[in-house]
Amino acid sequence: MKNTVGWISFFILGLMGSLMAQEPSDTSPKATKETKAPSKATLIKEFSYSYGYSFAKDLKEKSTFAANEMGAKELLKGLKDGMKCDTAKLGRINKYLDERLNSQTPAETDEAGKNTAYNLGYNAIANMMTLLEVPKTDFHYGSIKKGYMDFTNGKASNLTETVMNEKLNTYFQVKQAAVQEKALAKRKEEAAKNLALGQKFLEENAKKEGIKMTASGLQYQVIKEGEGERPTLNSRVVTHYTGTLMNGKVFDSSIERGQPATFPLNAVIQGWQEGIPLMTKGSRYRLFVPAVLGYGENSPSSIPPNSVLIFDVELIDVMEEDAATTNAKGQLSYSYGYMIGKSLERVEFSANEKSPNQFVQGFAKGFEATDQDIAVIESLLKARMEAGEPATDPEAAKKIAFGIGFSSAAGIATQIGALSADFDFNAVGVGYSSALKGEDSQFSDEEMNAFLKSYFEPKQQALKSKMETEQQASSMANIAAGAAFLKENAKKEGVVTMSNGMQYVILEAGAEDDVRASLEDKVTTHYHGTLIDGTVFDSSVDRGEPATFPLNGVIQGWQEGIPLMPVGSKYRFFIPSNLAYGNRAMGASIAPGSTLIFEVELIKIN
Repeated sequence: MKNTVGWISFFILGLMGSLMAQEPSDTSPKATKETKAPSKATLIKEFSYSYGYSFAKDLKEKSTFAANEMGAKELLKGLKDGMKCDTAKLGRINKYLDERLNSQTPAETDEAGKNTAYNLGYNAIANMMTLLEVPKTDFHYGSIKKGYMDFTNGKASNLTETVMNEKLNTYFQVKQAAVQEKALAKRKEEAAKNLALGQKFLEENAKKEGIKMTASGLQYQVIKEGEGERPTLNSRVVTHYTGTLMNGKVFDSSIERGQPATFPLNAVIQGWQEGIPLMTKGSRYRLFVPAVLGYGENSPSSIPPNSVLIFDVELIDVMEEDAATTNAKGQLSYSYGYMIGKSLERVEFSANEKSPNQFVQGFAKGFEATDQDIAVIESLLKARMEAGEPATDPEAAKKIAFGIGFSSAAGIATQIGALSADFDFNAVGVGYSSALKGEDSQFSDEEMNAFLKSYFEPKQQALKSKMETEQQASSMANIAAGAAFLKENAKKEGVVTMSNGMQYVILEAGAEDDVRASLEDKVTTHYHGTLIDGTVFDSSVDRGEPATFPLNGVIQGWQEGIPLMPVGSKYRFFIPSNLAYGNRAMGASIAPGSTLIFEVELIKIN
């Protein structure tokens, strides 16, 4: 699936998830002396410091950007400029980051890396200010910068992580709740307006020649009558269709895609479930679907809430109902549906919130999910879980059931590349319904596990193999680049090449004695680690604190290099990948196959 400006989820939503999931602070009563409440300016500075510190932490631990794309200077400049929140500029930056994420190709030049770093900073704060309606006055840039640099340089925070989490959680929860409340009110207002407009449209439409209406309010017009069989709710049908709104705007069309749509009739909206069985094979109808028989308020992003939907439908073929569980596809689908139904026993959902019909509709739509759709459904289900009580409104309950089905499909589609064609929606619904009713499965647990394993394991293995192939290709390229670098480096004055291929330069000679470290010793050093392009990936010098460690607990290049050094000396080591991390990536900073350069000062042998 394509990444979109859901990049805010990298930090803001990620922050609200990962930080909020941490243990709450100790709220037990303690004897305290009366203190003066902090000023508003102090609260803003503390919040801003917490934001900067947590942003740096998440960027290092969770992002997939290369080290040269996260330069502090450019990123902080982006954060500072982002506080101006130029929406036109933000749009261009979001597009740039979308393209960078989708290409999965790190910046190849220093200039491109700096540009990415700037855009990351601008995006993070400007997106938050836009989406959560945060005013510039809620931030103090100097405090953001200090928090960011304290984490980056390994300095102790002047606030505990618990305090920072509390400040961020409290702030973002309030902002998110306000934005959601405002969006919900706007959507309800739009839904009420559309409902009234739709009723007026249908009243006028019903007067037109050739328009027929069912008892439920569905209107239809016969464009061409066919001669074949009629489908039932249990049929699979092949159709060509174009869906429009009352204003003529097309929101979906199999004709524009150039591919007829095949689906079980019980997995679509109620208007289709009622309208398609009126048709015979070969016929063409125009369906006018009231909101109550369409998506109601629970519409996808391309359809306004409570819209009347107009479909021109050609029924191309009617297929006999597949025996739901007599083939591998049916067995997989039944087992997956049954498993999901059983999993709901652990959560107190009402019957309406588990409606099989809504669940299957959601499941069918989940494979087509956009990032925006996923965000809406995640927010809906999260709010329901936090509320801890079933939805009393029937429409709200339908949304929950739809959301459960939607997320069940969207999760496997986005994570392992599952396709809608791999599943029989009818069988999914049968398995799901059986589990909800407390019925025994048609298969034993061992059989269902085998069906699921036979589908998911190859998908997971294929994904793993793809990642390994990409990593191997990256590693080989980096090894080749490292070999070329070391070949040229060996020609430079003062460079010593060891028999294992490692190189070093003596920068300062140190003590004139024979004392050297052995693998059994602990050593205290100051060091500065860079890649061959100059990107810094680790530095005790930047942190301002020497590092002490057992020599037998570090990479082989250090194990062979440090014993060459007398105390007080400074060496520069050029370490090929086979003496460093090999084909493994080390966090976001060190790619697989990287040659590493360390400037090391040996301070002490313990």
